Amino acid sequence: MTYRHSASVLLVVALATTAHAQSSRPTLPGITFVIDSGREAPPPPQVVSQFGMPPELITQLAGTVAFAGGRGRLDVTAIARRTPTIRVEGIVLAAPLARAGDYYLFDSTGFALVRPETRTFSSFQIADDRFNFEGRRDGWPAWFPFKRTAVDTLGSRTPVTVLRQHGAYPVYWHADVPGRALARGRFTIVDARPGELAAVRWFAATRALAALMTTGDTFGGATPTVTALGLWAEPVDTVPPTAIIEVRPFTRLQRGAVSTERLMVPSGYAEAPWPGYERVQQVFPTSADSGAHWKRPPG
Repeated sequence: MTYRHSASVLLVVALATTAHAQSSRPTLPGITFVIDSGREAPPPPQVVSQFGMPPELITQLAGTVAFAGGRGRLDVTAIARRTPTIRVEGIVLAAPLARAGDYYLFDSTGFALVRPETRTFSSFQIADDRFNFEGRRDGWPAWFPFKRTAVDTLGSRTPVTVLRQHGAYPVYWHADVPGRALARGRFTIVDARPGELAAVRWFAATRALAALMTTGDTFGGATPTVTALGLWAEPVDTVPPTAIIEVRPFTRLQRGAVSTERLMVPSGYAEAPWPGYERVQQVFPTSADSGAHWKRPPG
């Protein structure tokens, strides 16, 4: 009886210690929301009549986002299946490199794709990141070229080098609620596959909304949306660049405390090449600090 009583006391103490440790983990005020993988709303009828009904070009992902202290985390819960890979005006739009269970860490300087299954992460850089709350089009072109989309499907005989297409491209975005423009900005992906647009289009707008919400903005109870456009130059200068645009909602957007531990690459994880590019002869640069930036807490 004495042994059982002592064991029970030890169990209660252990549970209490664990609960205290969990509750005492550092947190920062931030925001959370959900990303839906469903198809976007159709464009206005006048756009469809001029350019046709656009096909779904970007492979959708579902997940959750938490942001605090200048850094965010996008947990990928599902990737929509789409076979085969498609090519739009020379741009190969394969699925993003992430898989369900992976997550992205992001801030104004870049992002990291973290893969818990292999305890590795890969780094990407962002340049020329800027946004404002006054509706200015800083760094935007005078106009975006929209044209009827020509889509090719890529079969099993497509060279691997084509499927691994990557490079730099700018992203232009604005966040809104009905009747009100919230923020507008742009940034450049230094080097990534075009399909990463599915994830990166959320990054800067999330930072902008977090800045508004942490100062008390409630958007009048409306659901904000992000409109993001990726722009790729064509090989021939006389051909207008390819623009791919979508509108997505910030579902279940709310304020909340975010654990700083969730916004860091865990200790013991090693920096590695992009998944699927491990044996590519071309050298992909890793971060200058071997990922130390992502292993430090934000804030």
